Amino acid sequence: MKQNLGLLLLFVVAFSLLSTNVNGGLLKSKKNKDINQHDKEAIKFWLSGLRGFWQGFYKEFYHGKQKLDANCLSDNSDKHIYEVLHFLSYGELYEVFQVADAIYKLYQDNADNCGVQATFQQVVNQCSTKGENKCGISNILKNGQKSVFKLVHASESIVETVKEFKPTNADEFFEDMFELGSELAETMDALLGL
Repeated sequence: MKQNLGLLLLFVVAFSLLSTNVNGGLLKSKKNKDINQHDKEAIKFWLSGLRGFWQGFYKEFYHGKQKLDANCLSDNSDKHIYEVLHFLSYGELYEVFQVADAIYKLYQDNADNCGVQATFQQVVNQCSTKGENKCGISNILKNGQKSVFKLVHASESIVETVKEFKPTNADEFFEDMFELGSELAETMDALLGL
């Protein structure tokens, strides 16, 4: 599960970058692994959105009581992604172990620091407390009735954020995605009774 999540993240970011830069190569130079400015900005933009979403979700999920590790999706992630993209653009067979190391570090750094597995495990544990399925449809409907105002507020916030979703830079994208992550966690909390 953890390995698939890390690889999925990597390929989503890589595909996003490939699809946003049709006219030029991903990298400027085969020899020195320089990333052109457009691609640096694209990586920063997409990772900023991912950081915002996860930080918003994490903060709301734990009701602000747990701090997210500062190394979660840090600048090291950018560096590892650059190495992978360089390999995809200009890689030679002898570099395969180097890129495998970058992929492993990207996964490991974020698996250790982002708390995705622990959060997922907490939901699973909460859903099956004392042999009772708290996440079954009847409980979700019951929780939805109890938290109808909370759900309406979260739904309105999500719709409003999506409706006005036109980030022009990484900071705006972070803020919009932070809001979406936060509202998603609030919705999940209300429906599952976490």
